[in-house]
Amino acid sequence: METIGYNFSYCICALVIVLLSYVFLFTRKDMRRRNSRLFLGVQIVQMAIITLNIVRMYLDNVPGRFPLPLRSVFDGIYLAAHQTLAPLITWYFISFTGMRHKMSKTARILYLMPLVCLSYLTIIIPQIRQYMYSYDENLVFHLGPAYIWTVPMGGMFYCVVIAYVAIRSRHRLSREQKNAIVFLIIFCSTPSFVQNIWMPTQQFSVFFEAVGIFVVLLTIDNQNWVYHSATQTYNRLTMQRHLEGDIEAGNTCDAVIVTISRKAYFEIASAGNEEFQLLMGTIGNYMKGLHGRPDVYYCERGTYVITLYNDSPWKASDLQAELKTRFSMTWTLTVGETDRQIHVPVRLTSVNVPGDADSIEKLFRLTDFPYDAETDEPLVVEAKTLVMAEQQYQEVMNSDDDAAEEKEEEYELPEELSSMMDDFTSHIRDLTPMEKKVMLCYMDGYEITDLPELLNVTINTVRKHNRSIYHKLNVGSKEELMIYLDILDRCNRLEPIENALGKDNSSKD
Repeated sequence: METIGYNFSYCICALVIVLLSYVFLFTRKDMRRRNSRLFLGVQIVQMAIITLNIVRMYLDNVPGRFPLPLRSVFDGIYLAAHQTLAPLITWYFISFTGMRHKMSKTARILYLMPLVCLSYLTIIIPQIRQYMYSYDENLVFHLGPAYIWTVPMGGMFYCVVIAYVAIRSRHRLSREQKNAIVFLIIFCSTPSFVQNIWMPTQQFSVFFEAVGIFVVLLTIDNQNWVYHSATQTYNRLTMQRHLEGDIEAGNTCDAVIVTISRKAYFEIASAGNEEFQLLMGTIGNYMKGLHGRPDVYYCERGTYVITLYNDSPWKASDLQAELKTRFSMTWTLTVGETDRQIHVPVRLTSVNVPGDADSIEKLFRLTDFPYDAETDEPLVVEAKTLVMAEQQYQEVMNSDDDAAEEKEEEYELPEELSSMMDDFTSHIRDLTPMEKKVMLCYMDGYEITDLPELLNVTINTVRKHNRSIYHKLNVGSKEELMIYLDILDRCNRLEPIENALGKDNSSKD
């Protein structure tokens, strides 16, 4: 009875941890991502395992109270479900690191063999089941020798796979995620091995498994770190992390780049932050709603990127045709009680990664390459043409400062927008030294999640400085702040701000 009491306590504690995981998943994590939904599947299986374990312990507590077939069904289902957890959490890491796209059919079959042989055959074939668990003459449940020795080996196999995936994809994992994987392997393998071989009547492994998986959950990016606030698509930093890992892992994909004309972008931005965010969000929602729900990234300055992998229902050419048809039409924006029709001229380019861009830096240079023309129909440009134009652009910009200034096109701002830019610039001097450092980090392309390490402060301190910056500069969000800086940069009016912020320009001389 004392052992049963301990086992119930382990299960109740594990149940509380899993319920806490559900709260984190649905309130802090992005459930629109496939990997988050896969992790939810892990939590559902874990909840089923704990519930089945509680039920079977209750049935086995008094051997003669319940019929043996009923107990055998629950015991068998529990043992099979318990062995499903390891391959499922392993598959989460394979999917998270992008290695799923590289697995052949043979590799997937080999991956599933331990699960099928050690779990499902236990229920289907009675001759095997008697070696996995049995009941003595007093109807007391006992684990068989096959379960005690082979199941820990199956668990160790999947732990080795997780370690292999982590090593192969170490470039894509943060330090916290690497530590969480080590923690998970230790907390899932060691207690299970000890329990099955030396303490078969104890059930403490379910508790340690719940703790290990919960630690992994804490390292999954929160929604506000992953998404762009206005478009609700993935932000530039997320694109860097995703595609940088795919390039390093050798995964192939097509990136369809949608670039809004600079003139149209400035006109939309000058109409006001509300209308700008509404249009950017409308375009982002349309792209996310495409068949198959491809990954969509907003790379700032009116540029979207849609990635297509081998398992995508879209071909790059078909998606370009779909986007060309949609951007040939106008977009309807409802501001207050007024409907406004807006035509958005864009350039469409399909870039193969890593064929046309073998590094994330090259891909970002293509996404950042400006589109100055403005046509009635979307302009479709081949990747090789864009690559050559970008290379020529870089040569001109790097030749000498005078030539670059002659090449760069200047825009005359409307009087109202010019007044807004002057007011924005005049308030830069009101920022504190730390707020100026935060501003400089954003101007250098860093995201909010990079700042704690760069400035040696907490993320809450960064958010506090953000609120103060927004208040002093009279902007509503980081997106609006970057719009102001982008407009000033395009109009060659950014240098006074850089000087006010104390940026070191010596590298430019």
